[in-house]
Parts: sequence; structure tokens; C-alpha cells
Amino acid sequence: MNKNNMPRTPFSTPLSGSAREVELRLKNIFSGPKKRPPALFLALVFAMCLFCGNLVSCQVKGAAPKAEAWVDYSSTGEMPWDEGVELQMEEYPGVTFRWTPYGVTAGDETGETALIGGMPVWNVFLCDLNGDGKRELCATVSFGSGIIDDHIEVYDYAAGQRYLLWDRGEYDYTLSLEDGQLQVSQWEYLGGYPDQGEPVSVGRLALGADDSREGDGTWFIAWPGSMSPPEQKEPEYLPASELSFDLNQNGIPEQVRLENEYGRDEVRFYENGVLIDLEHPGVCVYSYTGGPDHILRCHAYNDYPGSYFYDYSISDFSGEFEEVIQSNSVSFDLNFNAPFHTGFDPAAIAAYAEELNELYDHCWRLSVVDGELVAEKPELTLPWLDAYPEIFTRDPDKSLEENLRDFQTAMTAAYPAPEPIGAVDTLPFDQPLEMIFLSGAGAWCTGLDLNPDGTFTADYHDSDGPIQYVCQFHGKLGDFVQLTEHSWSLTLKELVLDTKYPVGKEWDEGGFHKISSQPNGFTDGDGNALKPGARFILYSPQARGDKPGAELYGAQSLWDWCLLRPDISGGEPLGCWDLYNPASGIGFFTDD
Repeated sequence: MNKNNMPRTPFSTPLSGSAREVELRLKNIFSGPKKRPPALFLALVFAMCLFCGNLVSCQVKGAAPKAEAWVDYSSTGEMPWDEGVELQMEEYPGVTFRWTPYGVTAGDETGETALIGGMPVWNVFLCDLNGDGKRELCATVSFGSGIIDDHIEVYDYAAGQRYLLWDRGEYDYTLSLEDGQLQVSQWEYLGGYPDQGEPVSVGRLALGADDSREGDGTWFIAWPGSMSPPEQKEPEYLPASELSFDLNQNGIPEQVRLENEYGRDEVRFYENGVLIDLEHPGVCVYSYTGGPDHILRCHAYNDYPGSYFYDYSISDFSGEFEEVIQSNSVSFDLNFNAPFHTGFDPAAIAAYAEELNELYDHCWRLSVVDGELVAEKPELTLPWLDAYPEIFTRDPDKSLEENLRDFQTAMTAAYPAPEPIGAVDTLPFDQPLEMIFLSGAGAWCTGLDLNPDGTFTADYHDSDGPIQYVCQFHGKLGDFVQLTEHSWSLTLKELVLDTKYPVGKEWDEGGFHKISSQPNGFTDGDGNALKPGARFILYSPQARGDKPGAELYGAQSLWDWCLLRPDISGGEPLGCWDLYNPASGIGFFTDD
């Protein structure tokens, strides 16, 4: 696909908004002509379970199956919005397949069934991927409003199964026909803008149900997706130019504009030509009925598989300086049986979601759609709650908190803590590991030499101009138990501080003012030295965390300290040794 020719929507964060009293205008706006696609567009679009499959690349045996194009508008970027194409396939007698820009359906004497939905569906290829003699429908699909991604959908009509190659927010995926075979192109996702360079990788397409992959060639695997996706709500758009605000609450209306002065889109508020505030697209304007306008900023972070952080804040601009008048946040991970599990509080998560959605009832989100600034109604949906339909489905008769508790119970049972493999005498390496704990910012670090028998020596230093914080220490880890193929439990047996003075002592030496400090990296959550009995976990370079059940799934705190930053969500292994301290959530890493 020529991504440079595709009409795309610039990036907008998932949260934003505007003034409530304009809501009634929407009925009039959508009852007349409009530039956006007709109602059929939204009737056929499916909201997929966003986390129903991660990318896996592997090696596959044998040649790729032959494919042919049914429809393909990806090379030109021009879409016949009002047209449709029908197809009969000999392997499915009595069935008529129909493509429109908004989806693919199958019709027979019993009625019509929606198979693939998109915004739009750029192409559809026919290919027998699973070798059953019946061709699957393989499509490149754009999805979203405000945040647009490209992914691949495959529909096996014989089995009634949908497959997805989708890594929303990480990579885009597109299909093309090369030498009679399907080619997958993987593109770096740049926040909604089309990629201007070469794809990150190219390869062939296979289905996750095919377990015969071995041999030559890079392949991308589409995994089974939900067959009962939630219904997509029609987005309510209002041109932002029709709105006015009063952020500084002086009675003078402000104009909101989309401007790109420094190579990035910004939402700017002007009063009589004077800039009052500027925000990123996706910001919300909150105005309780009859009350003043405020800025509501929301974030939903999922930088690491299975780990989530949500926060919002409301700012008042009526004074000389911006003032935050309300805020809240919640964080958790989904690896319920992991030693690093940071918690999952159904009551707190439900309270946050209900509180934010109540605020959203009085908000407009200011987003960029087709290069224009629009206002839309925001909603916090918690898509991860619907990402594992084979394990858990929501009960509409239960409250959100009750559903969250049921989700926690189901996931805990579905992915139990693995039974330890057994005790071992030495650690799984022959030479001492040279490890380091640092953030990559500042002038501090702790170097650690870990031996196969568990003994170690370490040196911590931090410089702040002429002041140096220092600590030398040594000790021993023991009671080695192999937990999984790539992880081991270790227990602190001894920790001895070797600094020439006790903790807190200050002295001058070598032109520096030195302060004796705690053994950074071997401390608890309060910054005090660990006591014997404290637990550590050692992970090998082959450890992964891309999906539930993997050793590092949900281990955000560990990954934050890893300077290599492997693509864990894309299936890459850790790539280095890690000694993890659960008491303080930090890790020592090798640099290989």
C-alpha cells in the first residue's frame, strides 16, 4: 500500500471535549448533507477488541500460498465511496460476497452477515491460508476516528472465524500482492500520520491456528479475534469553529483554532487575537451546565503489555496562573499471579471510570478529523476488559465493579502462577554478570558484579556538582529456585556495607564532599537497606512479556529501567539478564 496517498487523520489522544449547551445542534447537523460517509458506513463498522492479538514473527515451512486481488484501492488512495463490488466463489455456492468501502458482507438465503468492517476497507485478497481448499478473505483496514490505525483482517468463512494482525498504537500493517503472493508490510506507527519512509519489515501472512510454521522466511501471524465485537457508536462531530469558550471567565468569548506553527498540531484558544492557552489535540473542555469552562486533560497509558495508568486533571484559567482544581488517577497490571503484580483494585478502577465518564457528560473533546478541528463526545471504555472473550465477557446486568471483580477472578484462574521447576545449586551462567542499575538520566548508577554462586559486590555513586553520594557493598544471594524456563527466585542471605563511614556520615575527600548512602538498588520501598530474606528474581535474555502467561507480562516497573527497551509488545525477548528487586520495583541489567 502506498501509505503516502492514504487520507489519514492526525493523531488525537483518546480523551477530549467542549461546551455542553451546543449538544442540541448535532441533530440538525447530521440530518442534512455532510462530508463524512453515509450511515451505511457506520452501520457496517465493527469495534474490534483492541488487544485481541499481538504480532508474532516466526519462521515458516514451505512456500506461501498463491493469492489474487478481489478489490484493491490501496495503491492510489482514491476510494469510490458510493460503490460496491459483488463476488461469487465456487467453494461457497449460494453465497454472494459484497465489498463496500465500509465493510465486507456475505449474503445467502438466510440473510446478510457482516464479516469485515473498516474506515475504510482498502483492499481484499483471496487466499487459502490454512490449506483447507477454501480461500479466506484478507483485507487491509483502517480503523478509528481521531486515532487512525491500519491493520489486517482475515475472515475464514468456512469456519466462521475472524483473524487479526493488529498492534494499535505500535505498528501499522498493510497487505499487497507481490509475485502472486500476499505480502505484509509493517510500518512504524507515528501517532496517526502516514509513514513517509520505508516499512520496518516485510514478510508473508499466516494464521495463528497453523502450527506447522518452521523453515525459511519471515512471516506475520494473524491471531483469532472476537466474533462478537461491541457495536460501534456513531461519532457525534461538530465543527469546532461553531463553538466559543470562556476559559479565563471574563465574559469575553474565545475562539478555538487548529494551528501547526512548529511542525505539530496544536489547539489554541484566542481572545481578541491574544493567545489564552494552547493544548494538544484530544484535550477536553469541561463545562458543567450553566457553569464556567475549564480544561480537562486525560491520559490513558499502556506503553507496556498488561500494564495500565489512567489520570485526568481539571484546570482553572480564571486567575493569573493556571490552577489544577481536581485530579485523579489509577494504575494496575493484569498479571495477577506474577511476583511483581502491582495491584488491581476493582472498586478504585470502577470509581475512576464512573467519575471520569460523569465529567465527560459535560465535555467536548477537541480532535483532528480529516485535517479539521472537530468537537466530539468522549467516553472511557476500558477496551482491555473485552480483550479476552474466551475467558471473560461482561454481564450487562452487573455493575462495572462487579464485572471487574469477575474479570480478575477469571484471569487469575486462566493464568495461574506456574509450578516451580525446582531448586538449583548455581545460577544459570558460567562467568560473573556485570550489571548496572541506572535511569539513563543524571549522574548516578549502581554497578553490580553477580557470580554464579550468588555472591556479589556493588558500588553506588551519585554526583551533584561537588557533592558525591557513595556506597560500596557486598553480599550473597541463595536458595535458588527455577520458576520457569527463563526465571529464577533468589533470596538475600547477606548484605554488608563496605563504605568507610556509616550511612549519613559526610566528609571531604579528593576535592569532593562525600556523603555515605544506602545501597541503592538493594533498598526497600522506603529507601532503606534490604534485610536478609528479601526476594529477588533473575530473568534470562529469553524472557518475554507480550501476552498473559509470559514471565514479564505486566512488568512495567522492570521494563522502565531497561535501557535496551526491546519491543516486548511485538514479541521480542528481553535480550539481556535482569536481576529484579520487587521490594522497590527496580532492576539491574546487563548491557548485552
